[in-house]
Amino acid sequence: MPYSDWSLGESGVHSIYRVAICTIVLALPLTACGRVGALDPPPGGYQIESGANLTYGGTYSGVPNTNFGMNLNGAIIPGSISTANPAGIPINNQSILGTNAVQLNPIVTCNPLSGLGPHQYINGNCFAAPTTVGKNGPTLLPVAYGPKYFDSDLAVFKNFSVTESKKLQFRIQAYNFLNHPLWSFNGSNLNLNFQQDPVTQQFTQANSNFGKVTDKQGARVLEFAVKFFF
Repeated sequence: MPYSDWSLGESGVHSIYRVAICTIVLALPLTACGRVGALDPPPGGYQIESGANLTYGGTYSGVPNTNFGMNLNGAIIPGSISTANPAGIPINNQSILGTNAVQLNPIVTCNPLSGLGPHQYINGNCFAAPTTVGKNGPTLLPVAYGPKYFDSDLAVFKNFSVTESKKLQFRIQAYNFLNHPLWSFNGSNLNLNFQQDPVTQQFTQANSNFGKVTDKQGARVLEFAVKFFF
């Protein structure tokens, strides 16, 4: 029985949501209100900016015309070998749907968010190759989210007054300054790859890493800059 994504009760175009975002801007030195006067020390001209962003995860399905790069590897419709078609009828949108104008999509057989292994976000065993004439997978696949995203940035500025209207600024900016790598999909881990047994003509989803994050990406990036304001 094909699985219906409507049972999830969630919009197919459900957007990602941000758990927390924080930005701090600090000018140094700090002075008490009303205490700045002619005898006070001159301002240090330092400025510190820091920001952090924690996001639940990107949407990797639940958007129209997404079929996870489904590859059928030249498969044929089971039982289509005959005298007239000794090699069988290839599976494509023309043979299954009768038109090239509609994308061929995988059949959803269960909840792809269930039965997940470590670092897995989509269950590839919940998808099957479309083999029945006139029957296509859903245009809108069930919503699935990837790994959470965390980013932290830090910037330090030093301002020098050249004249009343001119200022020189030295700045050091560190992106991902905590050097926190993130689990990420490498591209092929989101591709459905169906292989057909030449004897039984049954299908197997052969991409064992489908829906899994196997790589960590991201490193601290430092940027040095000088600005002249006039």
